[in-house]
Amino acid sequence: MLNASGDWMLEFEEGEQPDWIVDVPVSGGKGDTELLFTFKPNETDAVHQCRIIIHCGEKRVILDVMQNKPTLRERDSLTLVNIYNNAVSHGIANWDFSKPLTEWAYVQLNYDLPELRVSGLHFGNWIFDQVPAEIGEFDELKTLTFASCTYTNLMLPAKIGNLVNLVDFTCIGDKALKFPEEITQCVKLEKVTFMGTFQSVGGNTIMQGVEMSKELCKIKSLNWVSFESTDIRELPEELSETNVSYLRVETGKLTQIPSFLGKMQKLTYLTIRNCDIEGTIPPEIFDAPLLKSCILSKSRIKDVFPKAAFKAPKLYELI
Repeated sequence: MLNASGDWMLEFEEGEQPDWIVDVPVSGGKGDTELLFTFKPNETDAVHQCRIIIHCGEKRVILDVMQNKPTLRERDSLTLVNIYNNAVSHGIANWDFSKPLTEWAYVQLNYDLPELRVSGLHFGNWIFDQVPAEIGEFDELKTLTFASCTYTNLMLPAKIGNLVNLVDFTCIGDKALKFPEEITQCVKLEKVTFMGTFQSVGGNTIMQGVEMSKELCKIKSLNWVSFESTDIRELPEELSETNVSYLRVETGKLTQIPSFLGKMQKLTYLTIRNCDIEGTIPPEIFDAPLLKSCILSKSRIKDVFPKAAFKAPKLYELI
């Protein structure tokens, strides 16, 4: 509050108004005046500050104006606004920026943290030129889903590697997103799902361009891998070196059951059904020491299980 004895004028010590200040009163008359500054949202980790000088007759008053760096919650909300504004369209999401973050649809928040942080994002029917690199700013993100989205560039940004707390990644639609090498930095990633789009009439739409990334196989935390209604044609041998316990390939283009699956020390549940597989079942897959369930139905394989299947120590379901 400024109490002036006469007409007054405001100026910035550096001469020009800083670009982080949008609006400020520059002059006024005698009496009480409330000095209200309007700032741009601070999208950096810097503290902005400047000095102003108020002239009233021969008197001068010097004030320091400061804008603190954003809180972590503010940073999350600013990042969401940037993603929203840079997308081509927003599908089923309609974020009202005049409402609190807790009311934005398909945004999950972690209430257990000192600051309310974004922990889950679901993009449904969005259109992107490319999945925005700003996704990597959500360092508390645990679940990330893209459902029936459209992309010009299918490669996920390298900054997805910044999601050190990501646990669950899901891609649903007619085209598969691609993982960059940096996905190996997501050291808590446990579950990866690729799935075609469900159609009420005529069955599912097969997702195109699906592959099991070798980079994924380097993530020690990976536990669950599922491909449903996709065109995946082969599994990499590097999968045998992972800690995956649940592996599912259903309604796809897989042409063979790899014998190296038997080398998977943590494999517990295996489903490969309704695929383009012909021939016989490799007995080596039953060498997986923890295998409990093996479902291989609705393919063109010979309906004869090898003797090794009946010697598997923990196997209780065989279809």
